[in-house]
Amino acid sequence: MILPSLIPGTNFQKIHITPKLQLAYEYIAGKNPGIIYLGGFHSRMTGSKASSLRDFCAERGQQFLRFDYRGHGLSEGEAAEFSIAEWLDDCLFLLDRLTKGPQILVGSSMGGWLMALMGLSRPQRIIAHIGLAAAPDFTEKLILPSLSAPQKQALQQQGTTAIHSPYSPTPYPISTYFLEQSRRFLILGNGKLSSLPHPLWLFHGLLDQEVSWQLSFDILQQTTNPHSHLTIIKDGDHRLSHPHHVSLWLEAVAILIHKFSSPSR
Repeated sequence: MILPSLIPGTNFQKIHITPKLQLAYEYIAGKNPGIIYLGGFHSRMTGSKASSLRDFCAERGQQFLRFDYRGHGLSEGEAAEFSIAEWLDDCLFLLDRLTKGPQILVGSSMGGWLMALMGLSRPQRIIAHIGLAAAPDFTEKLILPSLSAPQKQALQQQGTTAIHSPYSPTPYPISTYFLEQSRRFLILGNGKLSSLPHPLWLFHGLLDQEVSWQLSFDILQQTTNPHSHLTIIKDGDHRLSHPHHVSLWLEAVAILIHKFSSPSR
């Protein structure tokens, strides 16, 4: 067994997910329920939302985990070589390997897709979800419809193309592998969300230019848990990282921690 090791010059650790590839993460032991942060497509665990949640949990002595998927941030690999399939494996591997007891998931954008898949895969471990501009099925709902004819041609002929992002000075590479493999994990409009037993608290900005708030409304409609909510933030953008936006969803984290904290847990 290869044990975790510290990344030089950081407070983060790394662990092998495959014999040749390592994931970077930060785990803080503490009280249950634990909190796991799941970032967005091409995001980093050092972002402001993950860091705010980390400090929130550390101040309260709450168990906490954040990490970079393969091909993201401090983890190894190239993002274009992977898909939702591998990134879900990363989530489940670290959930099983590092955390203890019941967990609350906080998923941002693509992380909102992964948190639902985690809840379906580990219903005995996941007790609640908080979605920040959640973007399940974004490969089919957002990326494919936005591709131009030259981009589609490049995918067909070369297996790869690039898409613009307002959050990066360089385009993101997109592969046919990424699109085709992710298709196996679609959860909207096929009844899968009705099997999600846990409460879901969604936050979405009305000014979100990347993912429409209506997608969160669709998620809410397709879930069956009566304790699920959708909070629309009038001045919120896609990131929901402004201090007063962060305070809103951190309050939800605190409410759910209190709800699920008990001596038996």
